[in-house]
Amino acid sequence: MRKLNTYDLFRTAAILGKIGTNLKITPDMDPKQLGVSFFACALQYAESDLKDLLANICEMKTEEFEKMPFDYPLEVIEKLMESEDIKNFLERAKSLARKMQGQSQTESVKDITGA
Repeated sequence: MRKLNTYDLFRTAAILGKIGTNLKITPDMDPKQLGVSFFACALQYAESDLKDLLANICEMKTEEFEKMPFDYPLEVIEKLMESEDIKNFLERAKSLARKMQGQSQTESVKDITGA
């Protein structure tokens, strides 16, 4: 599994665009909960995009990824969730998703800063 890069950011943003307001976020969600919610939503609304993204991160073709053992995607997701890069990304994605759901900038800043 390779290190995450800008390609992954844009692919994830595209997935978030397909998920839209179906990703339910609460202010008390930690990054791990957000990640689980994101992946569950992505499976439902952007399955092929998610498979393409995970396959790319694993440095294989989507067709190869689809032939991996049944629990392989879960292993990849678990490794991603343990990564500091993904934790930081999910915190920022949480803020972006809130904005997409119509919350004001002030509310998002308040949630992040606690002020």
